[in-house]
Amino acid sequence: MNFRSFNFSQIFIIVTLIQMLISQECQQGCKECIVNTSTNQNICQQCESDFTLNTQQNYCVYQKCLNLTYFQQDTSLANSNCVSICSETSVINQKQNICSKSYECSTQYTSISSMSKGQVIKSIYASNITDDIFFVYNNFINAINSKNGAFIRQYTFDSSIITTYQFRDSIFLFGNNKNSIFKWNPRDNIIQKVLEIGKGTLKTSSQIMEVENNSNILLVTSIDNNSNILFFTQFNTTSFINLPNPSFQISLSDQSSIQLFQDIIIQQSLSCQIMVYNVVQNSDQSLSLIKITPSYICSFASGIIKSAIKNNINNNILVYFQNTSGIYSISSDGLQCNQLFRDLAPFKILQIAININNIMQNLYFIAQNSGNLIVYDYSLTQQLLSLQSNNILDFQALIFNGQPNQNQLSILILNSNNQVTHFVYILNLSNNGLEFKLQISQQIPSYILNPQQLLVANGIVDSQGQSKNLNLVFLTYQNSQIINITDSSLAGVVIDFQAKLFQNQQKVNKIVYFKTPQLIVSCGSDGKVIVWQAVDLQQPVFFYQLSKIGQQCIDIQIFQVDSLIVQYQNEVNIFNIFNPLDSYSYPILNSAYTKIQVLQDHLFILNGNNIFIFKQKELIYYKGNIDTVDQNVLFTNFFVSQNLEIILISNQNTIINYQFIDLNPIIFQLNPNVSIYQSTNKILKSFMLISSDSSIGNLLLINDSNNNIIVLDMKFQQKIIKSNQIGYILKVYQYDDNKLFLIVQVLNPNNYNQFQYGFAYYDLSTSELLYIASNSLPIDITQIYQDVLQDGSYQYQILFVNPLGYTSYSVYMIWNKNKNIVTFQQFYFSPGQNQVACQGDLSENYIVVGSQLGEVRVLQLESKLGPQKVYQSFLLSDNVQSVYQSFKIGLYFITTNYQIKCFSIHTDQLIEIISFQTLKTPPDSPCIKNITIAENLQILIAYTTNELVLKNFSSGQFSSILLNKNNQIYLSFVNGVYIDENYKEIYIYGDFLVKTDLLLQNSIKIDSQNANGSINQCVFTSNSVFCSKNHMFILIYQRNNNLFLFSTITVSAELIGFQLMIDLDYQNIIVFTQQIAIYAIQGVYIQTINLGSQINQILYAGQYIVCLTYSSKFTF
Repeated sequence: MNFRSFNFSQIFIIVTLIQMLISQECQQGCKECIVNTSTNQNICQQCESDFTLNTQQNYCVYQKCLNLTYFQQDTSLANSNCVSICSETSVINQKQNICSKSYECSTQYTSISSMSKGQVIKSIYASNITDDIFFVYNNFINAINSKNGAFIRQYTFDSSIITTYQFRDSIFLFGNNKNSIFKWNPRDNIIQKVLEIGKGTLKTSSQIMEVENNSNILLVTSIDNNSNILFFTQFNTTSFINLPNPSFQISLSDQSSIQLFQDIIIQQSLSCQIMVYNVVQNSDQSLSLIKITPSYICSFASGIIKSAIKNNINNNILVYFQNTSGIYSISSDGLQCNQLFRDLAPFKILQIAININNIMQNLYFIAQNSGNLIVYDYSLTQQLLSLQSNNILDFQALIFNGQPNQNQLSILILNSNNQVTHFVYILNLSNNGLEFKLQISQQIPSYILNPQQLLVANGIVDSQGQSKNLNLVFLTYQNSQIINITDSSLAGVVIDFQAKLFQNQQKVNKIVYFKTPQLIVSCGSDGKVIVWQAVDLQQPVFFYQLSKIGQQCIDIQIFQVDSLIVQYQNEVNIFNIFNPLDSYSYPILNSAYTKIQVLQDHLFILNGNNIFIFKQKELIYYKGNIDTVDQNVLFTNFFVSQNLEIILISNQNTIINYQFIDLNPIIFQLNPNVSIYQSTNKILKSFMLISSDSSIGNLLLINDSNNNIIVLDMKFQQKIIKSNQIGYILKVYQYDDNKLFLIVQVLNPNNYNQFQYGFAYYDLSTSELLYIASNSLPIDITQIYQDVLQDGSYQYQILFVNPLGYTSYSVYMIWNKNKNIVTFQQFYFSPGQNQVACQGDLSENYIVVGSQLGEVRVLQLESKLGPQKVYQSFLLSDNVQSVYQSFKIGLYFITTNYQIKCFSIHTDQLIEIISFQTLKTPPDSPCIKNITIAENLQILIAYTTNELVLKNFSSGQFSSILLNKNNQIYLSFVNGVYIDENYKEIYIYGDFLVKTDLLLQNSIKIDSQNANGSINQCVFTSNSVFCSKNHMFILIYQRNNNLFLFSTITVSAELIGFQLMIDLDYQNIIVFTQQIAIYAIQGVYIQTINLGSQINQILYAGQYIVCLTYSSKFTF
């Protein structure tokens, strides 16, 4: 599902934006102020020098600047002056003739640990098929925007994947399910199986190498269970042809170890001597393992091998060890091991090949523990360059092609002070050899904690299949800093933090998307008005926020495109929507009914019996009083027609028409051509209808207490009266001049399956009133679309937004008017968000919603209706058995014959696959007996005949228990699981009833009088546990620290094989097969009912229970 929310991507550019907050300090220019206790506003009493007080609007105006210049106040008054352009942290305030401070960070951040999960970045991968960069961790991958470092998404894999492995331009996944290796496609997030190991076991330490004379053939290592044999199995990366049996093996019986380096195999003995192999492809396509060294050599070395590099020119192999000084060179014939640079202690060697004027040059970069970085030629006899640094932690060197006879060399060195130094050299080839000319030496600060390494992105290849460098180097540990080496600039920082949403802290009272200025505005109970720019509806950007402390925001409107009208409890504010410091406040003097109506050229505010009319935000154009003979008359609603007729509905069930004629002088009077309308019944609701026919004009729809729908014109002539026996109208959605869709509170829920609310259709032209569908809660309609089908019938696609307790959902309803058939086609869930305000637009196919918690979200919808396929089994033996969902965990779970696939509710992406170690292949029939989910604890438990697994989505814990009587839960089979979220305990029953902790480690067996047999079913209440044993006994336990067996009931022979349920309302135990036996909660028998048919299920229905059999339905 497409679900959008504000500022969920990582942003690294801080944008200065306007903020207007009511402060306890005096406003700029005011010397003394007091707080109005009723409104919490600061009232200025005295202005500073050169300011004068505007008492009506409560602000100070600077007097000494010329026209079109504004007072820019500096921290030092001597530097304050009048300017025509305000500073970058200020904005022009025309009312006060000053530059007002106007900055706020557009994004705030709260630290989390979800991106790196505490792991170190293993490698960085870039691909030709996508523009993203991928950070490879042990068992997951993060996608990063290559231009700014913004976190895009995280890819997690099946729980059977033990590690990720990057080799050249591919990422492979090692899995312990059938020892399989998969290749990952980053563009489509698809994994393709490339190999299944026939011998040995894949480990996290398994490695991949290439064949020396055919780089398309790769070899992967696996090891036997005794760690005595290392197997090498081959596969072809171009066609994914593989041989299941290993091509060859190397014995490790002498306790030696093996490491792979590109196309070299090095075996190291316990005495640290080494033997070197490589693998070549023969003419008949077979592979041969070649010993480069006839026997172990380098007898004077000690410590494990850190790395081995083959010289591309003379085929010598360079090796260096962890605890041995110098570098060892093994001759190409494998007969000699010579130590080079006896006093040099390298910790990293990098070989780079360069091509200058078609002459290949090999350079060796050697970093020493002493802090030197030395560059040698291919023979390691000529030192070409030496760089000094303090305690080098890591370095990188990259070559870029330049002019015909020169290349550019970039060297980046990371030292222990977390500083990166970037050196840029121009390499020229002259008669004297290779020359280095320094161009740049620049310090780059670290913006991440504890950086340990400098990495480059691997995977990009050119048209000839050769690796190609990006202009990026990554300073990494768990997080990463991206350095653009073309200019040493910061391209981005990828760090464990997420955007803190700008949102209301309490209920959103109104949410509006204004298409013309392309803004989204929310209005909250906390007094905040928050504005987002919505040029791209899928990525709204925070613009500014307004706040009125101690007052709720009740309504928001747009007037004349550029003015934002905000109605608070005690005042109405009118702002320049693009510069909120340009604002005007109009107090609400009367606590009676207040409402805003906006027309194209006029703004009307009704407050009690007073009407305020504006033509511009700066001043009240006209103020009038509505005369009422009776002082008890209060207005409950008002509308303004297209002809500027003001329609007022009172609590006395009268409707009044006032004229406003915008002439000189202004005429504001009771319309002499329209009599006051007196309803004989109470007016419950009233709505203004718009007509495109100017001869008809506006219409007024009334729903009265006698269940009538009455339609009046503006002269209060009755056009329609229609008896409405469906329900009270709450909202009206006008599709066109005649077609209305109504949200109603039903008059008699018994007529509509106890539903309290409904949805109806009313046609003004035919007076046709149709009931369409029911709902348990009030709903909002955000989109209505009419279509004419081939048979000439009308079909409406209607999108509802429905609050439902903890969460909300949006649903598409398809209604065929001619047949009055309703189908529901597509659901969009909003977990954790009880939506209370929304707006939709069909042309742009979106909903903007505000929630009870103050959050605002944009939901972009698919343009074509219809269900979305999120999963399809391609194996007949692995069918979908059930689907569960958890809003609090944020996942839905698809249970197949042998696996549980976990998908994100928000993105429909596969997050994880929960596997059973006893189920390696899809069985012929379903093996997963049941799953139990505890939402608050975020725990899932599932079990088969042979195994029980537990997954804790909060901690990441995964436990698997083979079912036998010797395990820690004492059970050889399981019939059911109950998770007590209050006491954080788990009850599992099968052979016995067992209580255990959330780790499945500390278990207690609950004994019963009859130790033989099994526990078939248990029902848990707050005080008791009721269990069926051997389908013959009911065990009643009292709950305290442990379970105490309170009573045992032996059922009659006719009830053997029974099912059990507890009726807490009437304190009964209900036992059923073909009969129903009822016991008191303490175990006392009450009665038996014989149905004569096997009962499949019993349901509660208020004071009744419904028994479902295979042939009938019985209600008691």
